[in-house]
Amino acid sequence: MSSGRFILRHLAFTGTGVPIARLDFSEQVSFIYGASNTGKSFALAAIDFMMGGSAKELPEIPQRAPYEMVWLGLTLPSGRDVTLSRGVKGGLYALQNGLHVATAESLPTEVLGEKHDLKRDDTLSHLFLAELGLTGRKITKNKSGKTENFTFRQLAPFALINETAIQAPRSPVVSGQRDDTKEQAAFRLLLTGHDDSAIVPVMTVPHFQISKKVKIATVDDLIAGLENEVAVSLASLGGTVADTVSIEARLAEVRETWERAKESLRGHLETKRSLSIEYSGLDARGSDIQVHLERFEQLDQVYVSDMARLEALEEAGFLLSLGGDRDCPLCGAAREAQGKEHGTEDIERQRAAALAEIKKIAELRSDLRAIVAGLEQEHASVEVQLEAVGRQLHVVEANIERASAPAAENETELSALLAQRDSVRHHGQLVEQRRRLEQKREEFGKLKQSRKDQPVLKAPDAALHDFCLTMSGVLKAWKFPGECEVSFDETQYDVKIDGKARKSNGKGVRALTHAAFKIALLLYCRKEGLPHPGFLVLDSPLVAYRDPVKSKKGGALEDDEKVIAASPVREHFFRHLASLSETIQFLVLDNIDPPAGIEQLAKMELFTGNVEEGRFGFFSVSD
Repeated sequence: MSSGRFILRHLAFTGTGVPIARLDFSEQVSFIYGASNTGKSFALAAIDFMMGGSAKELPEIPQRAPYEMVWLGLTLPSGRDVTLSRGVKGGLYALQNGLHVATAESLPTEVLGEKHDLKRDDTLSHLFLAELGLTGRKITKNKSGKTENFTFRQLAPFALINETAIQAPRSPVVSGQRDDTKEQAAFRLLLTGHDDSAIVPVMTVPHFQISKKVKIATVDDLIAGLENEVAVSLASLGGTVADTVSIEARLAEVRETWERAKESLRGHLETKRSLSIEYSGLDARGSDIQVHLERFEQLDQVYVSDMARLEALEEAGFLLSLGGDRDCPLCGAAREAQGKEHGTEDIERQRAAALAEIKKIAELRSDLRAIVAGLEQEHASVEVQLEAVGRQLHVVEANIERASAPAAENETELSALLAQRDSVRHHGQLVEQRRRLEQKREEFGKLKQSRKDQPVLKAPDAALHDFCLTMSGVLKAWKFPGECEVSFDETQYDVKIDGKARKSNGKGVRALTHAAFKIALLLYCRKEGLPHPGFLVLDSPLVAYRDPVKSKKGGALEDDEKVIAASPVREHFFRHLASLSETIQFLVLDNIDPPAGIEQLAKMELFTGNVEEGRFGFFSVSD
């Protein structure tokens, strides 16, 4: 069945020729206590090592030397029992189903990478995050809002709290690094369930300064280039810049004169166009008439030829008709003796037909002469008109020539003025561009990165308020002295208890309240249904109850620690943890003696530090 949380089952070290060093943990509360330097803190470091920590974080104590492998049995949030194994020198992890302290040859082994890689799902970090539903999350890595992938190592400090961290005079959220943005972002992720992927980053301070210098250098280069262009432009203007107002005034005068000249020229050109069209029409008509006259002359010659032929026929017929009743002049035959094929009547008819045709042709010639006369008259008229239009065209062309000269002069002057105006304008634009760049350079020089530009990296007030109420409830459950009013200080990213900064207390109070902070966060996540590993390993949370005589390392108790030491917080601390242990696993490591009756509340493990009495420590030998 899925528990929704990690449950630590056992931690073991194995090696050739040495007994297995093993700790078994209760699913609820485990309390490991006893003498110093017996391996309690080492156990926490080993658990951290098996949950993604580096080899350098695993203390090289003498008792560890003969051991080669580390084994961590645990139940995943999905409910699967697994065992992780890893060499004491670090490196990859081997994972097998079930709980073991040796490799089960019959079971498949999954190899997991030690470092988180977003592109791979065969890493320990990916496995743990996937179990919690936190894969693919982003958190900010600096105050500029730049993000990076969230890893399980950034989550581990909220479940594994070593002695140094629990007593440190700093926020329980941070580790003391120069930039604690990532740790604060991890806290916000746990507190809200939301990552920082929506944050739009701005430039970091170093990047801002570099960007500022680059901008200034770029503008300086542009200004230097413009200085050369301005110098060249000024030289092209003869060293002086004319007044654009006077240039524009002269331009207006010349343009007006030019427009008038163009208008006059335009009128002459229109007249020329009209006359040219008229001349072309007359010339074409004259040519047409000439062609017709030539053709009519040819037709008249045909008429004359036809009439001559017909007149010859008529004359021959007449002559024939005159000698029709006489003897033949050739043979002397009498009229009665002559044989005739055609009678005189036929000859007369042909004569009459010839005369009629001659008359008809004569009438046609008469009509033709009338037409020719009309065409000749029209042709003469066209010639007269052509001469008149030609004279007009000559006059108009002379006018155009006279009007073109001043127009050309005006156009030349206008072009020169326009070129001068454009050069002056270009020079002015260069000077203005230089001025703007100099102004921009001054602005860049004054640039400062404002806090307003920074992204808002803040947990919601409502969530912080509810978290503080949860921590207040934890402290009250422990019978912590005071009213237990908890508030969150955004500037210190830590809490105040009854108005006093948590880190301003002695180390014993800091340790106890650090534990309360982490327990409250776990409870808040459980209440809100937010991801959390679901277990806590606390090293020395009850150091305020140390014996100043026996614990030389701990030193004398400060006044606020004495108040705690005189209170029943220790007993209620364990009672409270036991009351939560149905859904949360606790592993407490400390040097103090347990309060009476704790055996009913927790699984006890005593490290005596004495080879002749009980269990010496994590390892069974002292050296």
